[in-house]
Amino acid sequence: MWALIGTAEAATRLDTVIGAVVFEGVTAFSANRLLPLYEDSLGEFPDAAKRDAIRLRVIAFYIDQGYLEPEVTVSLHPEAEQILRVQVTEPFIDTLHVTGGSEEQRKAVRRQAEPVIGRGPVSTADIDRFARAIESATGMGLTTTVGPGALGPAGYQLNVEVASRVEGELTYSAEGSQRLGQHLVGASVRVYGPAEAIGEMYLSALHTVDSAGYRNVDGGISLPLSTRNVLYVDISSARAVPQDETTSPSTVYRRMWSRILWNHDLLSQDGLEMSFNGALILRDYTRERGDITEIDEALRIGELGVRTYLRGNGRTSRIALNGRAGLEIMGAARTGVDADDGIDLEFQYLEAEYTLWQNLPADFSLRWDLAGQYSEDNLPYSQRFSIGGSQFAKAYEPGEFSGDSGAGTKLELRRGFNTTRYFGSVRWVPYLYYGVAAAWENETDDSASAAASGVGLRMLTNRAVAYLEFGKPLTVDSEYRDDNPRLTGRLTLQF
Repeated sequence: MWALIGTAEAATRLDTVIGAVVFEGVTAFSANRLLPLYEDSLGEFPDAAKRDAIRLRVIAFYIDQGYLEPEVTVSLHPEAEQILRVQVTEPFIDTLHVTGGSEEQRKAVRRQAEPVIGRGPVSTADIDRFARAIESATGMGLTTTVGPGALGPAGYQLNVEVASRVEGELTYSAEGSQRLGQHLVGASVRVYGPAEAIGEMYLSALHTVDSAGYRNVDGGISLPLSTRNVLYVDISSARAVPQDETTSPSTVYRRMWSRILWNHDLLSQDGLEMSFNGALILRDYTRERGDITEIDEALRIGELGVRTYLRGNGRTSRIALNGRAGLEIMGAARTGVDADDGIDLEFQYLEAEYTLWQNLPADFSLRWDLAGQYSEDNLPYSQRFSIGGSQFAKAYEPGEFSGDSGAGTKLELRRGFNTTRYFGSVRWVPYLYYGVAAAWENETDDSASAAASGVGLRMLTNRAVAYLEFGKPLTVDSEYRDDNPRLTGRLTLQF
């Protein structure tokens, strides 16, 4: 941009004194605001000292107005020595460097920062607003600094550090089972960025309210290896005692599960994300009655998978493909008085999942889930395709039906609206669903299928998330509730 700002009407030798000043590259200020920077130089000789004085004034003016330092050069115009040309490269962010936190958090910061990269002029207020906007959108704590960039003196690197942050949840759930206890309470704590080499640490626990039917403790950490690679280490321990047994001693189930998972981001760009993961899983399970060990199972599982997100035009699609194989390593075995049941420890199976979130007119939206699993082996029970609970239909107990192979789908229609009375700012989402699924066993050729529908209401606030759902079996009676409706719900308080 060229702007002829002023002339020296009183100058007598226009070829030897400053008669006019032309600015190039200025977008932050109007001509009138720039006039005081050089007005007293009109009519003066344009020597090096005078040119440098104008350059320093322009730089100081940008800084005084809250901008980062620009690059400024002042020279004689090649076509007229009495005209000074002031070339300004306004400050801009050319590089983003994000540290601290988990890899997921750093990716979120990079996505949010895309609009500010390469745009100028940038001020300290702009950077502060940018950081506060990301904190508001993601819940992270951020600190920002600037340093030299890669594209010249006016280019800057924005350094963003995700500060260590602690989050917690308290949960009440009515999603349990009739056998173990329907009502549960839980708590979890997550620490983001506790150390430079650790992205996240978490610990959670869950226990039945009115019995010792079920308890579970989980913990884990994530270790960022690079901008594209993260290592996850998780461990979980659970104990279950059915409450509907009338014989003594009771059956006691114990499960110890641990996993090392590596995730690699293959692709991340507008509207498309793709990642690859590989994992080694150790799962130890026992079923005991008194002094008798009925089942003692040690599974060693290798897993490979790919996950893709597609976004655009009011829709998001998630596609996941996974393959699992049982491995005869690290003490894999199955023993016990009831262990002679043909279960394959060197099993293999493939599973696929597809989820579509589609926006509809009038604040309606649609979610469609489709999942399937295929195996030619007699799978351990923990690896089977299951129906019930969160799998397709909460109208049935978790895992009421299962098989070595299976497929199912669930369609949910919902509409969201906001209110500000009584509970403050709340997002309400009433919904209704229909789900159907089937599973097959290889050893017996038995099959099972079920369909259910239900209605529910979700509530979302800044500090609480809750839902209440009323579901009813449609085709096959529930083993525990026949065809009676099942009421489930959950309330989670966040801090």
